[in-house]
Amino acid sequence: MKDLVLHFDVSEKSIIESAEIVKEFIPFLEEMKMYYYFPFSQKSDFDNISTQIQKDSDTFKFVEAEKSIKESWKKYAPSIIPKLSILSNDTHLDKYRCVLTFYGPYGYYYTPDTIYINITKCNPDEWVETLIHEMLHLILSEQIKKLTHLEEERFIDKTFVELFGDIFPNYEVQDI
Repeated sequence: MKDLVLHFDVSEKSIIESAEIVKEFIPFLEEMKMYYYFPFSQKSDFDNISTQIQKDSDTFKFVEAEKSIKESWKKYAPSIIPKLSILSNDTHLDKYRCVLTFYGPYGYYYTPDTIYINITKCNPDEWVETLIHEMLHLILSEQIKKLTHLEEERFIDKTFVELFGDIFPNYEVQDI
């Protein structure tokens, strides 16, 4: 994993894809009392999604957010990648797609290689924390697949703190 490639995807198509995914797990997010942003009705056919994406792009300064997360990743990657390599073996991917979106919780993932980062909250360093957290879900997917959601999140948070607590001392373990 020493040659980890992270492709930041900021396409409208991917943002629409993220909204479709989030639409399906809103009841779960509400049940778990998790933060999420989703300005559409669940029954929405997304006729006006392009208009909403443009509005959100302006509101949340999408161009600046893209630049900022890339700079933050570049700053931390030399410290992060060797630590991720500890968890890695030949079966793990070395290329991930990171979709910047406005919709959903702070972050979520889609196997085998896609991470979604919600840029409506937090700052670029926290977005990188979320990116790593979601990447850990993907890297450790075999180890966590039989855990409940709560057990899974606790395991991921514990692993994050053990590996990256020195880099991100203000990382907030989830209170769920």
